[in-house]
Amino acid sequence: MSTPANRRAAAPDHGADPGAHAPELFELRQRLVDLDVPAIVDELGRLDRVDRAAAFRLLDKDRAVDVFEDLDPPLQGELIDALADHATAEIFNDLDPDDRAELLGELPAKVVTRLLASLPAADRAATEGLLGYPAKSAGRRMSPDVVAVHAGFTVEQALARVRARGAEAETIYVIPVLGAGRRVIGVVSLKRLLLSDPDAGVQSLANEPVMVRALQDQEAAARVVRDNGMIAVPVVDEEDRLLGLL
Repeated sequence: MSTPANRRAAAPDHGADPGAHAPELFELRQRLVDLDVPAIVDELGRLDRVDRAAAFRLLDKDRAVDVFEDLDPPLQGELIDALADHATAEIFNDLDPDDRAELLGELPAKVVTRLLASLPAADRAATEGLLGYPAKSAGRRMSPDVVAVHAGFTVEQALARVRARGAEAETIYVIPVLGAGRRVIGVVSLKRLLLSDPDAGVQSLANEPVMVRALQDQEAAARVVRDNGMIAVPVVDEEDRLLGLL
């Protein structure tokens, strides 16, 4: 899922008309400012379709994305219908590929086509790749934005890779270690890298990988993560090649 650090700090009004019902809008904006994201989600859930869209438009950009991610898919779909195209594209583009794929699975085909067309080419390709997996599979729910390191790296080289690519990844705390052909041969935590000798070999620090298959049922895959006490696990194909993180 997205984090505020990965988003623009701009605070557009998402198409709100400041002249319409100004006292009511001002009062609503003030109330929402004092609420955390779960409380805003609860508040929006009690509003009707029109008022929900009006309230959502009052949120600043970062908070709007956080709130949107926490809404149930039917309410997400309603907001997409209610918001202007430019506002919808802004929110949709700031979601991570796995969150986009989950949302698109709940929407009509014509809306899916429009939203995919609004994405930059690389983001569109990543999202379409996830949509190619069955709806309830681990592949549909994985994040393809992963920082992985080669087994032959030193700790210093691995940390350089994390610094160079970490901003694009959904998590950097679990790092797959890859052998030939992008096959996952281990995992290493960021904490262990930070506390190790810079000249140590990554492979010597890696743990035996806990992995799930892309076509595995997502609930069964989630139990693997939970039962092993992991933050995330690599998602692989039938030949153990890295596809993403769950």
